[in-house]
Amino acid sequence: LGLTPLPAGASSAVADNLVLAHSSSYVATVIAWDPASGLARAASSEATVVDETPPRIIGSKGVLVAAAQSDTTSMFGSWNRIDDPESGIELLQASVLDVVGGAIVVRSVELASTAVNVTVDDLVLLHGRRYALQVVATNGAGGVETVTSSPVIVDTSPPVPGFVLDVGDAALTFSDQLWDADCQHNNNT
Repeated sequence: LGLTPLPAGASSAVADNLVLAHSSSYVATVIAWDPASGLARAASSEATVVDETPPRIIGSKGVLVAAAQSDTTSMFGSWNRIDDPESGIELLQASVLDVVGGAIVVRSVELASTAVNVTVDDLVLLHGRRYALQVVATNGAGGVETVTSSPVIVDTSPPVPGFVLDVGDAALTFSDQLWDADCQHNNNT
């Protein structure tokens, strides 16, 4: 892209107004030249990839969780692979959010960049509250993708007992309404 002279003793430089292409790699090379001896020495940086896009979830699954759970100490969720072909995934985090309280983070964990599911443990989830699992991926260029699950309700109470009437084929009256009860019998039991 050209040479830019630097003053003696300079330890950094900034190149402005460059036109760099997305997904292309660039290196910076510094050449030090000693005019008295005529010797020069060069040093180059590692390649840097230009990445203008955030990470993306491969497929359209999003973050999947159960609609309800009775466990008050952990939460499980899964998603399709998250990828960033230009600069890779540098950081992948999962957080449990209390959605009733305005999406307050209850707990966050850092994951391997290739993770496709997580169980967040050591939680104190409250009966009747709604929680969500949020996954945040950050690529090597600082681009961020955030995906949040549908709410999960914590229900620690058992089902309300019901009843079964075994009256054969009969017409039943409940609260002045006529109901037709057709029963099937299994003679094998």
